Amino acid sequence: MTTTIDELRFRINALRAKSRRKEVAEIAFALEYLSLTVSPPLPGDIFSLYLEVFSDPLIFSRKDIEGFISGIYNDFEKLSIDQKGILLEALVNNSKGYDGEKLRFSVGDMIARKYSVQVALDAFRRMWASGEKNSRFIAQFGADVLSLSLPKDGEDRNELRKFEREIDLKEK
Repeated sequence: MTTTIDELRFRINALRAKSRRKEVAEIAFALEYLSLTVSPPLPGDIFSLYLEVFSDPLIFSRKDIEGFISGIYNDFEKLSIDQKGILLEALVNNSKGYDGEKLRFSVGDMIARKYSVQVALDAFRRMWASGEKNSRFIAQFGADVLSLSLPKDGEDRNELRKFEREIDLKEK
């Protein structure tokens, strides 16, 4: 039996009240599976479910919610340019509330790997400038991911070094 958008929306909304880890994982898997069955761009109703998860503190505070990051990561190429921008804004704007360590790692990793270096660094700068502990954690980890994936020289590496110097100056 195929899960419908309405069923998933109902189950996601139920996460606000209570959830089991298994339930969160099942919903994330069902949403990812549903998104695998559609052609690009990702339909707005599916995308809106991901946004709801990453924007609602009563939902993103649940354990194992990073499974939804995995789902959108795997379908990232199906996102339209506008959807990518909206997703990034939701992640940046809500990053201060991302208490789960795995969620913070997942968000930083996805931004570093799926967005251009300039876009990722801009997002990390905004997170760092917020002064919020969780946002800064994501920004630092994302910069570390970029550091491991970029060539040793070049314009992108220079921009990363500049960001790293900015972080060092603000920490002192």
